[in-house]
Amino acid sequence: MSARTESLLGFIYEERAAQIAPRLDRLIDRYREHVSSPDGYRAGTPPFTERDAVMIALGDSFVGAGGSPLAQLLRFLDDEAEGVISGVHVLPFSPRSSNDPYAVTDHREVDPELGDWSDIEAIADHFMLMADLVLTHCSPQGAWFQGFLRDEPPYSEYFVTASPADDHVDLDFSNPDVLIEMLDVFLGYIARGVRVVRLDSIAYLWTETGTPCLHHPKAHAIVKLIRAIVDEIAPWVVIIVHPSAPHQENLDYLGAGDDEAHMVYDVSLSPLVTDAFLSADATSLSAWVRELHTPGSTSLFNVLGPCDAIAPAALPDSQRARVFLAAQSVALAIAGVPGVYCQSLVGSEDRERLDLDELSAVLNESGSLGNLVFDGYKALLRARAASDAFSPAAAQRVLSAPSSVFALVRTSPTGGRVLCLVNVTGDEAEVSFTDGELGLGDEKVFRELVTDTFLYPSRDDGNRVSLVIDPYEVLWLAYSSPE
Repeated sequence: MSARTESLLGFIYEERAAQIAPRLDRLIDRYREHVSSPDGYRAGTPPFTERDAVMIALGDSFVGAGGSPLAQLLRFLDDEAEGVISGVHVLPFSPRSSNDPYAVTDHREVDPELGDWSDIEAIADHFMLMADLVLTHCSPQGAWFQGFLRDEPPYSEYFVTASPADDHVDLDFSNPDVLIEMLDVFLGYIARGVRVVRLDSIAYLWTETGTPCLHHPKAHAIVKLIRAIVDEIAPWVVIIVHPSAPHQENLDYLGAGDDEAHMVYDVSLSPLVTDAFLSADATSLSAWVRELHTPGSTSLFNVLGPCDAIAPAALPDSQRARVFLAAQSVALAIAGVPGVYCQSLVGSEDRERLDLDELSAVLNESGSLGNLVFDGYKALLRARAASDAFSPAAAQRVLSAPSSVFALVRTSPTGGRVLCLVNVTGDEAEVSFTDGELGLGDEKVFRELVTDTFLYPSRDDGNRVSLVIDPYEVLWLAYSSPE
């Protein structure tokens, strides 16, 4: 056990730490020989680049003949998304007691209605796999709580709540047996090939009488403990947290930048983008992105909601696709790692189950909503992957622009720049910038990355670079010098 792990254990359990340390040591040693780095891993390299995008799906989002839902998920990724999607976040896939995937009855198994561990391992062999560790609670129908009701050790002291509500019962992490149990589950996931682990509802992890039981220092310490174990035996694994809290309190789980979570779910982005497009005003979105900062090499996981919130069904399919892709482009352009729901990727309804054969027909039907959204999304993802200015490590700077336009410049560590413009309205918009605002040097031409075409901007009377942006148009303009 590292000195860092030992120190955190002492902070969490105080005088009991000496008795817990040997158990944790044995657990860590047991998994050392069962975890192995993925192909191509190099120590010290960032876990994500501009080439990474993560698709988010339930274990049963895809159905079809000839295999389990998880096998159909892999089939979709292999057949339709390889080369544009690098990772997949499979939402909780354990057995559950209701329609709520977080009402887990057995953390160590795969729901047989979804598939089995061989399906999970097959996905992990082909794509970067993100999985949820449902850390704070479980279902009252599971073996742990049933043992609690029978007053059977060790389960008799596993829970904070004794009467179940909403199909969840809260685990008591002041009992070190619970921590050891969940770390065993966590390391088991890593041994199965999971490379990104989301810690869900982490803000409520530690309950203590006389405190708000929210963002407790010992909740932060347990995230740091998990990070310390990862750094010791599986440094390729990424920890992402979803505290379900206001933005700054979310960012607090990134710690000093190298000692707590690697990433945090950006819960503010989706409502801000929705507001920008529904109000035809990007002012609030621009102000918020302007203040975004994460410590060290940490980053945000940028996720937007489904198509119908921004592009209602009353619009023609071509207009719906254009509006929706313009909104989604924001999550792809700003600093961080983009996550996209599988339904959003193909222009479908939120949480709709997707029959692969029917979906394939829709995606290949020229002019259909699914075809327009999927092809447009792939074009955006390919353009993003082609420029290191979209690296999570690349700087970003929001520009002053009319309220109808969201504008920022991304600058790569090697100096390459991309001007990202999105018109959030149904009207034509015009923007103008000084050379200094854009950081222009000798470059006089822009190469539009999505269409791979050159754009020659005009100059207004004040010698400012002037551009006209069509309704709901997305422009990703790389700086280029004339031949």
